[in-house]
Amino acid sequence: MNIRDWDIGSFWLIGCVLFSLGTPARAEPGERIVPFEVWRDSVRGLDNLKASYKIDSHPTQKILTDIRTNPPAENLRPKVIDIFSQYHTLIDITRKGDQWRYETKREVSPIDVDSITKGKGAFGQSKVVTNEVESHSAAGFFYLDKLENSGAFRAEWPMSPETPLSFVLTPEVTNLVMQLKDSGTLIEFKDKSGKSLTRYHLDSRFAMMPTEIEYFDVQKNGSLFLYRVIKVENYLQTKQGAFIPESGVIYDYASKEGEHLTWQVEQEFKLIKSEIGIDIPDSEFEIKFPPGTHVTDYTIDVEYIIPKDGRNPNFSIANSESDGRVIPPK
Repeated sequence: MNIRDWDIGSFWLIGCVLFSLGTPARAEPGERIVPFEVWRDSVRGLDNLKASYKIDSHPTQKILTDIRTNPPAENLRPKVIDIFSQYHTLIDITRKGDQWRYETKREVSPIDVDSITKGKGAFGQSKVVTNEVESHSAAGFFYLDKLENSGAFRAEWPMSPETPLSFVLTPEVTNLVMQLKDSGTLIEFKDKSGKSLTRYHLDSRFAMMPTEIEYFDVQKNGSLFLYRVIKVENYLQTKQGAFIPESGVIYDYASKEGEHLTWQVEQEFKLIKSEIGIDIPDSEFEIKFPPGTHVTDYTIDVEYIIPKDGRNPNFSIANSESDGRVIPPK
């Protein structure tokens, strides 16, 4: 199918309307089926949902071999340990419309560079690190890092939490680039800056949900550098007809020598349990930070500290009276 066969007005509609309510699209006799619209409507079914994933992240065998034969310099070892340690992560997700809640528990086994260089074991004693990610509205996401920072917890704000579920949703972008190949099942999105591009391979077996997602950096000369690939090996079809990512692999930190591309980190994910079409009270999305949390509230553009009595669950400055001070925005 040639791109000229498409109505230009359809592209505008596709780019602007991504998360409206509805049911999966069904074509009438003689009507064209637009893969993107089927995917978008499939995503609408992933609502009133609770899901739990287990993710195991580890370096590839090639990287372990490279570290053994070419040990990193001392100043690079902290970075090597951070990237190539083993991470066993459990993610609990709750979704209701534009309300999300994420809870993450992570066990880390630090890579042991000294042991590897001596031909011994690769990883040291594991430790548990608990993080919590949650959002109470479409205004944005709060990331709560429960590692103590000067005796207090600290809250930060990332672009968005990444989970097997969030990877397969239709992206919220208005700068939309589409390339139609293989009957329109290959779709590309470019961000507003033009510096990155995401390519989705849609699969008719799973109501056009993506089975492969590729992330590219756009170089100054216009060429693409592939730095991440997500492969969804299987979807779970629910009684409601929605498709939830069930298992797959994430390949990260690409290394390219000539035309040969290798991956430095693999992450296998698996769906542990899920419930969909259930009643989820709004109270589940209320964020209650522990006392001492440093909060950056982007809805009103201020920073403050949760007082010792733990008040201020709704981010009201009036309730934030820790030492009587509000920290100005950076």
